[in-house]
Amino acid sequence: MRDWLEIGMHAYYYTNMSTQLVPITGINGNRDFSLFEQHEPKLRQLFLQEDKSLTQVKREMETHHGFPKTEVLTSAKIYEYTFRHLKLVKKLGVEQWVQVDAHVRKRKREGKETEVLLSGVPQPLAKIARAISRHKRGRLLQDRITKEPIPDCPEHVLLRTPPSSPYITTTVPQHDLPHTLVEPCGVLVIDQQTGSVIDFEQLSAYIQHQMMPDPGSTLQRLVDVPSSQPILVLANDVQAGRFLVQEPPTPDPRNLVWDSAFKRPALRYFLDALSKATINMANNARNSVVADSRQLLGWVGADTKRQSLRDFFSSNLPALAASWPEFISLSEHLRCGDAFRALVEVGLTLHNGKWIKQHAIRVINSMVWIGSAGTRKIRRQLLSYKPIQERLREYTLTKYAGSLVKDVEMLSTLNRVGARLAYPSQNASLIMLQTCHILV
Repeated sequence: MRDWLEIGMHAYYYTNMSTQLVPITGINGNRDFSLFEQHEPKLRQLFLQEDKSLTQVKREMETHHGFPKTEVLTSAKIYEYTFRHLKLVKKLGVEQWVQVDAHVRKRKREGKETEVLLSGVPQPLAKIARAISRHKRGRLLQDRITKEPIPDCPEHVLLRTPPSSPYITTTVPQHDLPHTLVEPCGVLVIDQQTGSVIDFEQLSAYIQHQMMPDPGSTLQRLVDVPSSQPILVLANDVQAGRFLVQEPPTPDPRNLVWDSAFKRPALRYFLDALSKATINMANNARNSVVADSRQLLGWVGADTKRQSLRDFFSSNLPALAASWPEFISLSEHLRCGDAFRALVEVGLTLHNGKWIKQHAIRVINSMVWIGSAGTRKIRRQLLSYKPIQERLREYTLTKYAGSLVKDVEMLSTLNRVGARLAYPSQNASLIMLQTCHILV
C-alpha cells in the first residue's frame, strides 16, 4: 500500500508501514497544518532563533516532540512548505536585501534610526550589508534602485524605530520584587552586582533561548528567572506577531470561536495587555491599568482564554506572584465574577496552591464582595480547600460584612464551613463590631 503526499506540482510517496506521514493534506485535498501550528512556538525557536537547518529541526521534533518520522526528501519538502505557510522566513535574496537597505537609507536621510525585523527576528544592519556585498550584482542593484521609486519592503520584513527610552529599569537581585520604572517603549536592565547594562536584544535572546514550549499550549513557558523582565518578551513578540499574521490586531477574544482564523492574533493581543498590566500591578501601579481594566478582566474571565491564563501564570516569577493578588483585588473592585473565578482556578491549580494560602483573606473578602451570583461556579471549590477553611475558622471577617445582610446564599455557605463574621450593631450610633458565628 502506498501513501501519497502532494506538494506543489509533485507527488511523493513512501512504503514504510510502521510510520505515519505528517498530516499536511486533509479531506478534499485541503492543507492541514494543525500539527505544525500547534508546535509553532518551538518551530520558530529552532528555525529562526537558533538558526537550525530543516533537517536539524526535523530531527529535533521527531526526537523530543513526538513528530512522526518520514522519508528525508518528503520531510524536507513538508517543512519547507509549512514554514512558508507559517511565515517563518530567515533568508532573502540579494534583490530583497537591496530593497530593505534602500528603505533604511531613506529613513536615515529623514533622521530616523531603523531596526530591521525578518519574521520577527532582529537583523543587524552589518549583516544586511554583508549579504549585499557578497554578490557581484549587489552594487549594481543599489545604484539602480537609487534612480527609481523604492519598491515596498519584502513580505515578512518589518522596519521600526528601535526603542530609545527605558521600558523598565531595574536592579537585580536582592529583592523578591525588583524596583521597576515603566515607560512606553524600550528595555534597560542594570545588573546591581556588575553595574553593566544589558540591552533588550541581549535580554530577549537570552530569555528566548530558555523558553520551554508546551506542546499542549499556544503559549511558550518561561523558566524561573528572578525578575519581571521576561514578561516583556511576550509584549515585544506581539508587535512582530501582529505584522506577520497580517490580520486585525484587536479582535475581542470573548467573541471568538477557538479555532477561528483570528485565534492567534487575538491571543497575542490578550497576552500583550496582560503582560503590561502584570508589570504595573507588580509595581503597585494599578491606576495605570484602570482605564482598560474592565475589558482586560473580561478577557481574563473568557473560557477561551483559560488555558493561556494558566500558562501565563505558571512561571515561577516574582512579578507574577506579586500581580496575581492585585488582579484578584481588581476583580473585586469591578465585581467581575468570571475573572475572579478564572484567577482563583489559577491559584488553586498552580504552585501547589501557595498563592491562595498566602492571600486567603483577600480572596475570601473578594468573594464576599462580588457576591453569591458572581462566584457560584467557584465558591464551593474554593471553600472546600483546606487552607481556606482553616483561615476562616481562625480569622473574623470584618470587611464587607454589611453586604452579607442581603446575600443569604453567601451567608449560608460561610456558615457551613464555620466562618466567623464581625457585623455592625444596628442600635449603636457608632459602628461597633461584634464577633459571632454566622447563623442562618
